[in-house]
Amino acid sequence: MKIVGLLAAMLVGWPLVAAAQPVGEPTIEHVPEDLADEVKSRGILGQDDRRSTREVPYYLKKYTRRVGELITYNHLESGETAKTTCTGSLIQKNYIVTAAHCAFDSQGKLHENQFFYPGIQEGRVNYDKYRVARVFLPASYTHDANEDTGRDIAIMELEPADNGRHAGQVAGWFGFWGRADFPDGEVSTIGYPGDKQDGHQYFQEGCQAVNRNPYNHNDLWIDCDVFQGQSGSPVLIYSGEYDTFHVQAVIQSESAKMNFGSRISPERAKIFRYITKGEFASAAYQSEGIVEPWIQMDYVNQNKIYVYARNECSDEDLYIAYNYKTHAGDWRAGGFMLLKPKHEMPVFDTGNGVYYLSARNPEGKVFTRKDMNKYLSKYDMNVGMQKYSVDKFGTFTYGFGCR
Repeated sequence: MKIVGLLAAMLVGWPLVAAAQPVGEPTIEHVPEDLADEVKSRGILGQDDRRSTREVPYYLKKYTRRVGELITYNHLESGETAKTTCTGSLIQKNYIVTAAHCAFDSQGKLHENQFFYPGIQEGRVNYDKYRVARVFLPASYTHDANEDTGRDIAIMELEPADNGRHAGQVAGWFGFWGRADFPDGEVSTIGYPGDKQDGHQYFQEGCQAVNRNPYNHNDLWIDCDVFQGQSGSPVLIYSGEYDTFHVQAVIQSESAKMNFGSRISPERAKIFRYITKGEFASAAYQSEGIVEPWIQMDYVNQNKIYVYARNECSDEDLYIAYNYKTHAGDWRAGGFMLLKPKHEMPVFDTGNGVYYLSARNPEGKVFTRKDMNKYLSKYDMNVGMQKYSVDKFGTFTYGFGCR
């Protein structure tokens, strides 16, 4: 109950402006048939109450799959890889809700190659990955955290995985609910905090969220403990009437005394419905008289080939070596990169459709052909590598081991 005393002091003299409006109905959650039976920092306020979802209560278990990590890898000219992360939650088979700033880099440009990993835990890719195809967000979003209070919210449309299945068909999705008055009381959240181990999912329940800003009815004050990486995490409220949790807001930002979120208002719920039905540009949507305009931004396909490696083993490390042509036209070889069980990582990006990979376990068993030898000076050894050829730009993920 951290929020009560602070808000009592902050809200003295603030009028409670809440027009009486009908309470809308929530959308319906979805549980895949094969999962139906399973169900220190600026943003830490007092004691850190977040817990690993490995300890999640049984009744919250099925919800952890619907929350995933948004990951963007940027390959640097030095050969190193920079990684940025956020959190998102599924609200339809191929749509997630998150914070708007999660779609952009530090220069305000859409991320080049962003993926959603539902239910990733301890870095293990349990339900594949899904590329972000486009983003929908308020037209008034400015990329300024101080100005964007209450409007830092977005929907992302996801492409299917390589096997053709959508994220929600595998992990399920939440219903969302836009109420006229945000219900005061306890909320829960699930996300991927950057101050914890990489790729670890955490949850918190029993924190408080209120909407008392008379100038911005989409602004939430939240006392859930948050850190970078939890941006876009769902604010979940349990409904006894429907016996489930609904997404009613997302985590937006943090501060020393209070953390913030952007809520789903009745109008936003209406917008969400049009978007998730693929009718954002329809005549019906245009005739709704929406007060808060939203826009659509499509991710531009880059003339690049992104190569990822995935360890298919459950309990065995792999080591990856590579040889590829850089965008500058030079061939670059390297290795060995540690790839933990059930983990996935970017290896390189290139504009050339021919490249080479090698995968082996700690005992030296090789899982790739020996189409060519490449000398790695770091290890003073020749490494046999398999040749790969592709004839289009895009993302290519190769699984190795335990087959």
